[in-house]
Amino acid sequence: MNKNSLKKKAIEIGKVHSGYTLEIEDFHKKSGTFMFAWKSACGYKEIIVELDVFGNLLDFHLDKESVSKVVLAEKSLHERALQYVMVYYPEALDNFILEKISVNNDKKSMQFTYVQQQLNLPLPRTGFFVETALDGEVIHFHYYGVAKEITLPENLLAKELVMEKCLKDLDMKLSIAMINSEVHENGNDLPRLVYEPVLPFSFYIHPADPSSVMKRDVQEDENEEDSLLLPLPQQEMPLPDINKAIGFDLDAYTICSKSFINCVS
Repeated sequence: MNKNSLKKKAIEIGKVHSGYTLEIEDFHKKSGTFMFAWKSACGYKEIIVELDVFGNLLDFHLDKESVSKVVLAEKSLHERALQYVMVYYPEALDNFILEKISVNNDKKSMQFTYVQQQLNLPLPRTGFFVETALDGEVIHFHYYGVAKEITLPENLLAKELVMEKCLKDLDMKLSIAMINSEVHENGNDLPRLVYEPVLPFSFYIHPADPSSVMKRDVQEDENEEDSLLLPLPQQEMPLPDINKAIGFDLDAYTICSKSFINCVS
């Protein structure tokens, strides 16, 4: 689609009326997207629409002019959100599942986030989210899309093996800590001697792919070898000159002493 066709479609999507003036009309060459932004006559309300070169809606943002007194139930808001998505992406519910529902008390809105899953895990930057005002009007929509090329490891490490490795590498240190009565059984909110783990980075994140573990271990060994410091060559250090250290000029003192002796003689 050409720019004029995309602009016309953006106006239809944003329901832009005569009270708004076009402020931004930009093409992002790297992402291949067009962004159009309109600002209201009062100057602080915006409508933003982002499309790809084929006219697919990627992002929509609306600043509501006023907060409605109408408050719909969560189920109704969810239905309104999905109806909006189905207009632009009819196959969305075949590819994505609901991940979370969040409430924004400041904006008086509710957001529904859908993601693509693999191995029952959410894939980052996939799916979409829809944010609706409590009266059901969509005020923000963003479409991330479908992950098509997903590379899975041939094998996965057993969770028990990872736990065994983490516990093997775990080191404990003695320290002093406050034992909170609300958290710990028999806690008295007083400092006590405790053992706490010294957690290595691998304790938090451990690759599930065995080949990744092997490569990482080899890299760590190489890094350790590179980080070894070679001893400095031994050399005899000259004794410091005490006269220079205290700012005493021995030559000048010798000359003055001889002159004084000659004068006395």
